[in-house]
Amino acid sequence: MVKRKAGRPPRYVTGRDGKPIVGLSREPKSGRYYATATKPRAYFRGDHDSAVIAFRSWENRARGHSPAVAIASGKPRTIRLPIPDAVDGPIYVVDVDPRNGRRPVRVANEVPESWRNAEPGLYNLITEDALWAYVRKQIVQKPQYVAERTGIEQIGYLVDLRRPEASIPLADVWKVYANKKRSASSTWKRDAKRYWDEFAAAVKAKTLRDITAGDVENYHDGVWSAKQANKRSAAYVNHRLTTVTAVLRHALKRGRDVGQLRRVIDLCALFEKERHAQVDPHPIAPTDLAKLLDAAPIKFKAMMLTALNLCMYPGEVAALRRAEIDFKKKTFVGRRSKTGVVRVGILWGRTIAAIKKYQKAEPHDAEQVFVSAAGEAYVAGNPGQSPIIRPCNISAVCSGLWG
Repeated sequence: MVKRKAGRPPRYVTGRDGKPIVGLSREPKSGRYYATATKPRAYFRGDHDSAVIAFRSWENRARGHSPAVAIASGKPRTIRLPIPDAVDGPIYVVDVDPRNGRRPVRVANEVPESWRNAEPGLYNLITEDALWAYVRKQIVQKPQYVAERTGIEQIGYLVDLRRPEASIPLADVWKVYANKKRSASSTWKRDAKRYWDEFAAAVKAKTLRDITAGDVENYHDGVWSAKQANKRSAAYVNHRLTTVTAVLRHALKRGRDVGQLRRVIDLCALFEKERHAQVDPHPIAPTDLAKLLDAAPIKFKAMMLTALNLCMYPGEVAALRRAEIDFKKKTFVGRRSKTGVVRVGILWGRTIAAIKKYQKAEPHDAEQVFVSAAGEAYVAGNPGQSPIIRPCNISAVCSGLWG
């Protein structure tokens, strides 16, 4: 039984084919390449591929062979190359194989001049990957020189090329939008975040640069397919498509990854929004509305009249502040919480009378006009705190029923 030598086995550098290059190692700390087991160490400068080529030449010289190399697309091997006096066609070399003797292998269509002056001997074949590694290095370091030698002038343009800036992740695009200064309700931020996450998941891209025209088209078609399959409203489509473009445009305003943002925004130009259905209102009859108002308690009658008078949603009525109404001038001046747009209105005498009657019956010191039974302000965005508040959404009812 053969005993194994003491000590750890050497660690060789791995080639592009995934196999170890026997005889070539690398220092972990310095990153320098060297010939294994040499004292003093024989170092090879450059990157991985350059070090492999330098090592092969060093290995040939150490064996007393000519430093000339031949290129083959197969596995490295050692061959004996005869130098003919004249070249009349393809050149063949002989691979020494003890199994079947001398086997011809085609190498090149002409013999380099350096080989003609060399003595016949052993030449080491290097892989085609090593050749392309050398070519790549020359293109990167001397593109104009390579352009002159190859006659491909476009290679020389590499001198003026710059590394593209890193594209920002889609998650960061959303953060820019989420941190916008203009206030928005928590409900809208939650929904907008969901719409954006759906877009990011559909395009399967981590950064803006990864998004393709096909990705955007697939997302758009997916939204429409879900709308039709689940019989969703026009808002289902429009909210999603509008949110995606809004998030992208806001990031563009902030100057983030401008080139890629403009490209993706241009791709989103294919978005087709859903047309809203034709309005076919069925307003409540004045006599029925009068019965509803007569049956409502004092507070909710005042709230319903206010909603009807100012065309407000239930949540807007619940958030109405004292400072926004002027009983003497019979006016209302406020701002929409979602857009910040100023809103004005003329209060009906019937509305003023109902509000004053409520304030006299249920006095409180809150900033809001209307408060809950516990004397607290209604939660913004939650108009369903009372079953009687819900019918206040009377956008389909003519606001001129009473003067």
